[in-house]
Amino acid sequence: MVLLRKRNLLILGVVILLGIALITYIVLSGSSLFRHVEQVAFSASLDDPDNEEIYVMNADRTALTDLTNHPAGDRWPAWSPDGRQIAFCSDRDGQDGMYVMNADGSNPHRLTDAIKTCGNPHVTGLYWSPDNKWIATSYSPNGTSPDTPLDVYLIKTDGSQVINLTNHPAMDWGLSWSPDSQRGSFNSDRDGNLETYVVNIDGTGLTRLTNNLARDSAGSWSADGKRLLFISDRDGNLQIYAMNPDGSGQINLTKTSANEGQAVWLPNGKEIAFISDRDGQWKLYKMNADGSEQVRVTDGQENETQFWWSPDGNLFAFNSFEGQAGDPNARWTSWIMKADGTEQMALPAVIGWFSWKP
Repeated sequence: MVLLRKRNLLILGVVILLGIALITYIVLSGSSLFRHVEQVAFSASLDDPDNEEIYVMNADRTALTDLTNHPAGDRWPAWSPDGRQIAFCSDRDGQDGMYVMNADGSNPHRLTDAIKTCGNPHVTGLYWSPDNKWIATSYSPNGTSPDTPLDVYLIKTDGSQVINLTNHPAMDWGLSWSPDSQRGSFNSDRDGNLETYVVNIDGTGLTRLTNNLARDSAGSWSADGKRLLFISDRDGNLQIYAMNPDGSGQINLTKTSANEGQAVWLPNGKEIAFISDRDGQWKLYKMNADGSEQVRVTDGQENETQFWWSPDGNLFAFNSFEGQAGDPNARWTSWIMKADGTEQMALPAVIGWFSWKP
């Protein structure tokens, strides 16, 4: 009888411990945005409004670290596909240039002297090839005026080779890598108006994919490389289209009277994220790959202008503003949110550029 009572007490104790553990798990997982750690790199002016730095932190805002910690301006971070390095732009040597550092901020070094300016007010960003061998950017040796014609350049990630991929007097910009890293789509006005082109990374196989009097701007490739998104006003307003990489099969996915923009494939390969002003403000939406089930993700009165999806598809970061576009008094905020639009969390500063760790 005593043994039976002891056994029952032991079972009761185990049940209580398991219950406490379960309740703890439910509370912690339910109260936190992040059930596992995501790391992000971003540029912002946290300590000095006149000095932009590159920071990393966990997506729950813990472990915030200033990687560059330099009096020069450091911006536009881009995490390498293998997660070991971060490319960025800086004027620390007295002139804008492309730099690379280890993911912990060590060994920052100028990648090449061939690129005398980094980015352009019209087109910003550094884009690693999926195979980790190249970084693409849009550049002109003639300065950074928004009207200065650009070319798309490829730079070996060890700095050993620089290629002017497009090499044309027109405005060529916005390279989007194919999943196999062998091709890229880009935008150009070389034939009189903005169109979408594709080219092999050795400069061969240049092909115009769109051909009409409207503006066509290249977007992102699907994970299997079979479809390419682009934005066009060929139907009177900016809409999101998809096509095959050879330019065939062009179809309007959104089909609204509103304006749509910044279309990207989500990591699951089955959905597309985009922004739209269909409800009065620019908000974030998702839809299936065929354009069906278009749903709004973000709420509120703010306008969303940029977003960056996490590699696992669970989270996204975005910038929003209250007021009118271009108004210097507009109030800007940066956020991280779950993919379903819940559990929104403000970031410590307005983010200039954002990059998730792969």
